[in-house]
Amino acid sequence: MNLTQSRNEIIRQLENHNSEFQPLDEYKNIYKELHQKNVAEYFENLVKESEVNENENRKTVVQINSLKFELDEKKKSLRDAYIQQHCMIFLIVFCVCCGIAAIAILNGAANDTIVRKNWDFRFVQNISIAVIFWVVAFFCLSIFFIVKLIAPKIKELKTNVAELQKQLQLLIDLAWSQMSKLNSLFKRHISSRLMEKTYPLIKFDDYFDVRRFDCLQNKYGLWDNSDQNISTLFTQSGEINGNPFCFFTTLNHYLGSKTYQGSLTVHWTETSRNSDGKLRTKNCSHTLYAEVIKPCPQYWHDSYLIYGNEAAPNLSFSRNATDAEELSEKQLQRKINKGIKNLNAQMQKAVARGENFTSMGNDFDALFNANNRNNEIEFRLLFTPIAQREIIKLLKDTTYSWGDDFEFTKIKMINMIEPEHLSPSKTTDKPEHLQARDITGNPENYIHYNIDEIRENFNRYNNEYFRAVYFAFAPLLAIPLYQQYKPHEFIYKDVYKSHFSCFAHEYAINKITTENFKPEDSTTETIIKTKLQTAENKHDNIQVTAYGYKTIERTDYVPVTFTNGNGNTNTYQIPVNWIEYIPIKKITNTTISENNF
Repeated sequence: MNLTQSRNEIIRQLENHNSEFQPLDEYKNIYKELHQKNVAEYFENLVKESEVNENENRKTVVQINSLKFELDEKKKSLRDAYIQQHCMIFLIVFCVCCGIAAIAILNGAANDTIVRKNWDFRFVQNISIAVIFWVVAFFCLSIFFIVKLIAPKIKELKTNVAELQKQLQLLIDLAWSQMSKLNSLFKRHISSRLMEKTYPLIKFDDYFDVRRFDCLQNKYGLWDNSDQNISTLFTQSGEINGNPFCFFTTLNHYLGSKTYQGSLTVHWTETSRNSDGKLRTKNCSHTLYAEVIKPCPQYWHDSYLIYGNEAAPNLSFSRNATDAEELSEKQLQRKINKGIKNLNAQMQKAVARGENFTSMGNDFDALFNANNRNNEIEFRLLFTPIAQREIIKLLKDTTYSWGDDFEFTKIKMINMIEPEHLSPSKTTDKPEHLQARDITGNPENYIHYNIDEIRENFNRYNNEYFRAVYFAFAPLLAIPLYQQYKPHEFIYKDVYKSHFSCFAHEYAINKITTENFKPEDSTTETIIKTKLQTAENKHDNIQVTAYGYKTIERTDYVPVTFTNGNGNTNTYQIPVNWIEYIPIKKITNTTISENNF
């Protein structure tokens, strides 16, 4: 049997299992509702185990909400009282000014012979005295209102607010104590364990240990963490049918540039004659601008899934997200037609150069657009008609998944799925897929003092967690060969230098808080890198190097030549303020254990 016949036989075998490789339909018809049920049941079991009194907590929460409303009303009244006080003080100042003005007018009128001659001095005198009388009366009345009415009201309201805040804090503390047993049962691995229950095909590790890393690196070709510009914020490893995977969230850095602008306004005088022949002088001005480009560090977060599989071991390709789900039917068809045309043109060029590229000439090839693939036979072995159909469903879906939001890169036996940030044009109310999403399973996402808030947050977070993780896997789950391929046995070493992987070291340090390791003068984000020192008793002693930048304000003077309206040409030094970023680092030694995960 030749290679082509072998490929066709494998495809026929895979297609016999048609019903097993429909990730979108399975989520819609099975897993979405099943996971909601599992999450709800798990939570209610935790409530029973904790023996918390829900009714008592609800009574406490009602009191808390009532006090919050009353406190808000008191604070509003206090703000209004302060406004009244400030208004009265303003009026007092205004009255004093009016009184001073009236006295000045009266005094001026009395001493001015012209006024005394042309005005009825008695009238001015009477008006001034009346103004002074009413000013004094209003002044006294305002002082009375402030001292006797507004000030006591403010004092009383401040006392009420302080007392209500004290009562509120006592009630909140009581509510927290009522929920303390339940909150203490929440652990970081609950989300992943719930996903395992709903979708047993996926198995999660407790942490990314050195054995899993050894397998991914030495068998499948995963890179290490030697890149000094990337720090691991989160890892979650595991396996599907024995094939290893790991989720990563990283903080990425590069030294880019930033443009700073400065300006200077120059002035000059122009003289000209008007129509009458008289000289006319005009003051003129013009603003000059200058800019400088200086180095500036740039940071961004990235989340992606790494999956190792020995199937199609020589195949490499990449494809980018196209947001196909946002297109109308006509727009989508035009995109497909254009894609097929481009692929056919590329195939003709490849044939002319003697290269191995053959267009499938169908919707999948146009939408998936992995036209840099290096092995046509293995590409078709992976993307059978079943896989093509299911991936197209994923690319077009706008209801359950995120549509065509992912990049898919295959480098021999390493697969990388990287969902993108939502584009600004998307109007979906669904939260972002992996980017800008917490998939750590951190209980802080739902811990609260209100039982109803906890229940709602717990269910929402864990259902969104399942959907985000599931649809990161979905393009891989749609490939039958990946699901049926069992990996060959990997021979682990007898002894490893460390207990945890190098990525787990960085994750643990970033999870603690980078403030403990950050250089003192750093004003930027911190890139954490680690180096193993020693390991003993499931503890890794590591050296932590934290990289950052201190900043210094600088000013450059940029010469700009300008010719004014008089024809005079001068060179001006335009000041441009900019920030100099100076690299700094701090080295700290610490120990990592299982408790850090």
